[in-house]
Amino acid sequence: MKLRLIILLLFQSFFVFSQQGINNGSLDSLGHLKWEVTYMTPTLNLEIQRKVEGEWVTINRTGHQVSYIQKVGSENIHPPSELMVVKDSCTVPLNRGNNIYRIVMTSPARIESKELSVKLWNGDNQHRLFGGEDGYIRFDKEVFFCINDATGKEVRKLDSGKMINTTALKPGLYYIIVYPNVYEFYKK
Repeated sequence: MKLRLIILLLFQSFFVFSQQGINNGSLDSLGHLKWEVTYMTPTLNLEIQRKVEGEWVTINRTGHQVSYIQKVGSENIHPPSELMVVKDSCTVPLNRGNNIYRIVMTSPARIESKELSVKLWNGDNQHRLFGGEDGYIRFDKEVFFCINDATGKEVRKLDSGKMINTTALKPGLYYIIVYPNVYEFYKK
């Protein structure tokens, strides 16, 4: 009888922990990192990590906590007993080149997501924009865009239109984000 109970408890524990995990992770070229976590305990702790020179570096920590449940007419307070699903997101910094991130559940169990990466600012002409002599960059249809300088600082907030006026920009290198792509633009 004890052996059956132990086997049943082991199977149940394995079943519950095997359903916990990090799913549907995504990272876009604007730095929006999204994920979904399935877990069973009332507390969840996560780390957002970035790969820097081959090493994982924690850049952010986050957590979720579920309130304990008290049944009506009962004095006992107990944690929830079903799997919880949390969908969350944050914005992470992106640099020129390959940006690799992952989400790591540190509690109740250590679980790592797959690597999520986005490559920005390739040097090929497909990822460069050229302005006309009048200082405007033109598109066939309306686009959403913002402009960052060479250090990544935003110099023009999110806007939309069929043309981008670059006449007010100082000479130098800029990155124009036309969702979901990032383009280099050199202002002469």
